Amino acid sequence: MSFVKTVTAALVASLSLPVFAGPDFWLIEKTRSARQAEAQRSGSDSKDAAGCPPDRLVLPLDHGPRAQTTPYLNERRKQRYEEQLRNCESARFPAAPGAS
Repeated sequence: MSFVKTVTAALVASLSLPVFAGPDFWLIEKTRSARQAEAQRSGSDSKDAAGCPPDRLVLPLDHGPRAQTTPYLNERRKQRYEEQLRNCESARFPAAPGAS
């Protein structure tokens, strides 16, 4: 009977070993650095850094019994979004050096 207990204990221990394995940080870092290198080669980081074009403007509910914001804050969000659009356009089409 002790042989069965020994075999069962060994089987349970070997099956539970992967449960204690942690994440492979070396592989995670290697993948992250490969993605960054690919982004630099493709040139997509310049678009991301400038934030152009900005995400679509979505305003939270500003009226009713469960309002998530105020009309004032929504107006500020609209102004900030329009400013981002103007900055994006000016970065995309810079003014001529001699133009005023």
